[in-house]
Amino acid sequence: MIRKGDSPNEAMALAVLLCSNGILCGMAKDAEAAVTRRQQELEYAEEELKTMNIAVEKMERKAAELETEKRRVKRRVKKLEKVLWRRVEGLE
Repeated sequence: MIRKGDSPNEAMALAVLLCSNGILCGMAKDAEAAVTRRQQELEYAEEELKTMNIAVEKMERKAAELETEKRRVKRRVKKLEKVLWRRVEGLE
């Protein structure tokens, strides 16, 4: 009997054995279909994971670019503050 947790290869081997012996051929075909369906689901999930990983990498690159821009803007603000204070001190 095919049990939950059996590997696809074990399930397929059992399905072939049952079918070749003429015992419970329909059950074996159902098991084979289930294995095929699971493999397709796995392939789909792997593709989704690849797509998500690509999206995460893009987001990480964008975050790094924004962090760099933030540091550049902070440096510019500090320079402008110094210039402003020099001008204010010159007016006094």
